[in-house]
Amino acid sequence: MYDAIIIHYAEIFLKGSSVKRHFELILLERIRQKLLWLGYTEFQLSVKDHALWIHGQISQDHYAYLAKTFGVRYLLPIIYCKNSLNSIKEASKRLQELSQNHESPSSFRVKAKKEKGLSIASKTVELEVLHFFPQWKLSLSNPSLIVHAVLKKRHSYLGFQRFDGPGGLPYGASGKVIALVSKGIDSTVAAWMIAKRGCELVLLHFGDSSIDKIRVLLESYAGKKIKLIQLPHQTYLNQLKDTYAGKYLCIFCKVGMYYAAQYYAEKTHSQAIVTGENLGQVASQTLNNMVSMSSVASMLLLRPLVGMDKEAIINLAKQIGSFALYINPQCAFVPSHPSTAISSEKLSGLVQSEAFTKALCEWKLHWPEYEKQP
Repeated sequence: MYDAIIIHYAEIFLKGSSVKRHFELILLERIRQKLLWLGYTEFQLSVKDHALWIHGQISQDHYAYLAKTFGVRYLLPIIYCKNSLNSIKEASKRLQELSQNHESPSSFRVKAKKEKGLSIASKTVELEVLHFFPQWKLSLSNPSLIVHAVLKKRHSYLGFQRFDGPGGLPYGASGKVIALVSKGIDSTVAAWMIAKRGCELVLLHFGDSSIDKIRVLLESYAGKKIKLIQLPHQTYLNQLKDTYAGKYLCIFCKVGMYYAAQYYAEKTHSQAIVTGENLGQVASQTLNNMVSMSSVASMLLLRPLVGMDKEAIINLAKQIGSFALYINPQCAFVPSHPSTAISSEKLSGLVQSEAFTKALCEWKLHWPEYEKQP
C-alpha cells in the first residue's frame, strides 16, 4: 500500500491567499464527499504545500475516480522517505514492488526535485532510483511515465502512478447556474464545461424520459449532488404548432425554455442560464436568431460551445464519458423549413401575442414546484 495520496490542484494556486484558502476548502470538501460515497469512514484530509493530502487505506481502484474531480490537476499516490540515500533506496524498493502490479510503461525517466538547503544532489537521487527499474526502457526526452522523487526538509516522497484530473476550479466556487440539458451531445458538454469553471449546476430537462445517468456522470466530477428538474413541454409545443408558429416553432421552443429557466433560476437563486447552443449548427442557432432570442431573455445566457467545431464537441463528450449516454433526439416538432432569421422586433411582437401568452400560461400551470423535486 502507498503511505499517502497527494492531490495537486490546478488554477487555485494562482489565487490570492484568502481566495486560495477558500477554494482549497471547497475542493477538500468535494474529495471528502467522494470518499464517503465510496464507503470510506476512516481517513484524514489536509492541505499543505499547495496540495491536498489523503491518509488512509484507500483502494487503488478508486484513484482515478478521485482524480476525476473539478479543480484537480492530478493525483499521485506516494511512499514517504527521508533525505538520505538509504531511505530513498528503501522507498524505491517498495515502489518497485508496487510497480509489479501494473503494466510496464513503454518508456520512463526519474525526475528528482529538492528543496533548497539539502545537501543531497538531484542527479544522485535520480541515478539511485533508476537502478530499481532495470526492466523499464529509459527515455529522457519523451517518457510515457515519470517516477517522481520530491525531497523536502519536512517530508520527502516517491511516486509514479499519476492520475490526471480535469483541472479547472472546484465545483461550487463560482456561483450557481441553471443548465438546459437534453439527451443530446452538446448540452451535457456545455454543462460540464461551466461546472469545470466552478459553477454549481441546476439541471433543467424538457421531456418525459429520465436523464439520471447524465446527472450521475456530472456528479462524479462535481463531488456533490446535483438538482434535476424535469419539465415535459409537448403540450406547449402542440398548442403552438396549431397556431401561427409555423417555421418559427424551433425559436418559440427555445424561447419557452428560456422563460422556464428564468422561472426556476429565481427559485434556485441561479445567476445565469447555460445552453448547448453552437453557432450555425441548426436553424435556430444562426447568429441572427441567437441575437433575437437573447433579446427576450432577462438573464445572462452562457453558451460555452458557441465557437467550437462539432468534431471537437464530440471528442470532448467521449473524453468526459457523456458520449456513451447520447441518444439521438428525434423531434417531431421540427418544421420542414425552419426559419433561419427572425428580427428582434418581430420576435418581441410574437411573444407578446395572445396565442403565445396563452400557450405559455397554460404550460406554466403544469410546471412542478421546485421544492417538491427529489
